[in-house]
Amino acid sequence: GMVFDSDRVDDFTARTVTAPAYLVRLGLTSRLELQVASEGMFSRSVSSPAISSRFSGRADLDLGVKAKLATEAEAGVNVAVLGTLNLPTGAEGFTSGGYDPAVKLALGKSLPGGMSVGGNVQLASATAGDARVLQHALSGVVARAFAGGWSAFGEVYRLSAGPGTAATSVDGGVARVVGSNVQVDVSVGRGRNGPATDWLVAFGF
Repeated sequence: GMVFDSDRVDDFTARTVTAPAYLVRLGLTSRLELQVASEGMFSRSVSSPAISSRFSGRADLDLGVKAKLATEAEAGVNVAVLGTLNLPTGAEGFTSGGYDPAVKLALGKSLPGGMSVGGNVQLASATAGDARVLQHALSGVVARAFAGGWSAFGEVYRLSAGPGTAATSVDGGVARVVGSNVQVDVSVGRGRNGPATDWLVAFGF
């Protein structure tokens, strides 16, 4: 996938392109899978009335294990847990600089009329210089399936690492399933408060 984002603070504007973001999944059993993910490469420009600069580098690598705890047929809702470890393999300026573990609880449920809802709760121990901070993230999504493999979705996302750091954003988009193993999607996001990125456009498959 590919992501474009733009953020403005005072007189400084930062624009970032991330590609190719990827997620590789390896099924071990019907309920357990391994995951390898990365945002790929970053290219970032920073400009103001006085200066302009551009720099780039590779992103960190994430290793994960996902376990399906329950299905709708069993419990009325899909439940899964994902544990990940961020590896500091990225370039300077684009790496966390530490081995950062995280755990995510994911819920999903189908509704009548082609509707579905889902949500995630995540806790992570993130590197912050020589210290560590506890990050927590919440997200909720509503989706609607249409004929021809098309669907539309809307999402709210909130990330916080302590008082005054909560960043809330909203995004929405459309997706289409092509064949049995391919999905193409496009989305647009908007930050709702100061810490959040102002704008985001993403393409994926």
